Amino acid sequence: MGDSIRTGAICMMLTVLFFPAQFVTQLFSPSYDIFLYDISLLGVSSCQVWSVATSGGNEPVCSPLHLLFNIGIIVHGLLSIAGIWLTRHLWPTGGLASTALFLIAVGGVGAMMVGAFPLDDMLIHVIGAVIAIAAPGAGFVLLAWVLRDLRPKLAFWTVLVGFVTLLSGLGHALGGLPFGRGSMERLAVWPQTIWFVCVGMMLYLRPRPLGRAVSCA
Repeated sequence: MGDSIRTGAICMMLTVLFFPAQFVTQLFSPSYDIFLYDISLLGVSSCQVWSVATSGGNEPVCSPLHLLFNIGIIVHGLLSIAGIWLTRHLWPTGGLASTALFLIAVGGVGAMMVGAFPLDDMLIHVIGAVIAIAAPGAGFVLLAWVLRDLRPKLAFWTVLVGFVTLLSGLGHALGGLPFGRGSMERLAVWPQTIWFVCVGMMLYLRPRPLGRAVSCA
């Protein structure tokens, strides 16, 4: 079980690769505005005005390295699912904990849908994007509730990620309130990856069960 847990922790840490995939893609998309434009515009395969995915932009958006972005988010989804699955024996047991972990893993499925069906395929892409934000957001909040007495510090950061994800996702859905679509979507997505990386590091260095109380998280 130890090897599988360490593999799962490594999978969690490797979700960080999604950041360079985004940043490199952005470098080759000079008309892209990270504050106003949806992250998904980095994955579009055609150049056009994407008014539905911007807040204030009316210039054609092109993404020459869209394949890098889409592969990156698919890999991110796979790694997050694998990380949760392979480390599952360390997490608390019970229906609420299982539901929380399931929702967090479902977020990985949503991410894979986003990458496999870019914004060019609007309906499936939007469904995937909603799943990628709403499911793990709720999962983090539930997981924090389970961990509140067992690992209070971890519970605090987990619930913070959950609420930031859900509230930022709502702001994005409302047109990017208050900071623009790009800013709000990044606030909904990036903390999830940071959580995976940090938790992966913790589980790799200290692969011990989280289901019993200790003096520190």
